Order: sequence, then C-alpha cells, then structure tokens
Amino acid sequence: MTASLGVNEHYTDRQRFAARACEAGFRGIRYPVRHDPAQKLYGVVLFGGSGAPARDDPDWPDGSDEPIGEELIDEAQRLFR
Repeated sequence: MTASLGVNEHYTDRQRFAARACEAGFRGIRYPVRHDPAQKLYGVVLFGGSGAPARDDPDWPDGSDEPIGEELIDEAQRLFR
C-alpha cells in the first residue's frame, strides 16, 4: 500500500506541476513520500539545471572543510521532522 491512492502512476501531471512551480519562482518542493503509509517521511526536489553548478556560481559551496555545527543540525531536525 502506498499514499498515492487515487493518483495515477504517470509522471506527466507531476512534471507539469513542478515546471509551473519552477516558473513561478520556487526553487524546490518538499513533499510526503508516497511509499511511507505513516506519512512521516518527506522528499525534497530542488529545481535547477542538471549536474553540479560551475565553481564560480555564487551558490556553490565555499569549499570549507569545517564540520556542520550542532546548532544547524538541531535546527534542521526541528524544522524537518
């Protein structure tokens, strides 16, 4: 059993929805995954070109080797549970 009851298995509707969201300025979508009947897990889709961004792209990580801080981990766990 999945959470997609009543939803067809074709991806055209989902792709059209994602294209419209991207055109409207959204940079991604967070959604409940359909193979989790408890509906506690979420997936994330990020919009953008395929592949990794160019190294001179301002959104490219700075290359820092510093570990992720506990405060950021705690905030992410609080926000995405």
